[in-house]
Amino acid sequence: MKKSDKEGNYVKVKQNTLALSIAWLGIMYGEVFLNTSLKGNVLYIGLTLWTVLGALGMLLLNHFFSWKNPIDQKESLPAIKELGLILISFILLILLQNLLMVFEYKVLKQPLGSANTNTLIAIYHHYPYYLFSIVLAAPIMEELVFRKAIFGNLCQFCPPLISALLSSALFSIAHGDGHFLVYAMMGLVLCYCYYKGGKLRTSMAVHILLNAFILFSSNLN
Repeated sequence: MKKSDKEGNYVKVKQNTLALSIAWLGIMYGEVFLNTSLKGNVLYIGLTLWTVLGALGMLLLNHFFSWKNPIDQKESLPAIKELGLILISFILLILLQNLLMVFEYKVLKQPLGSANTNTLIAIYHHYPYYLFSIVLAAPIMEELVFRKAIFGNLCQFCPPLISALLSSALFSIAHGDGHFLVYAMMGLVLCYCYYKGGKLRTSMAVHILLNAFILFSSNLN
């Protein structure tokens, strides 16, 4: 590859990464502002609209500051294989999440449940429309940042395993409720989905399914 091509690629990957990361941070700060400014039904209507529009905005940024990292350049899986990857990864995530929760409870003395998850479930039960934020907006934004901007784009400069470990650690830290192993494992599985499928939509689909399953299964308790 020519030096000019390398420089051009570096500029594009930097633009894509910065655009997605800055947008995500801005959306997070916007949520903090809404939480301190509004209350009740108005607050959660505002948060739902803000996150859904934020997710759409990040998708547009990813298109406008377009960059195909080494994963995006891979040939896509046939539809039936991609569907199988999504379903197997979803089931694996459910099993590993439960196993690691028990391990953290018994060995690391962590609470058996996730404070973040319990809070989101409580909000959903009071304001059902908030599911659009939990099930759609959050997975889309997190996949664009942690899988595309951090894991995928970083694969341009270092081995995929190193990129996946860094991305998953940051993904876990961002959730910040003490269950580091659980969220790091989720991050690694989602990185694998993106890497194996060759398209971000694969890990997005798994993430959406996981959030939907956790949310709707709470109705059975």
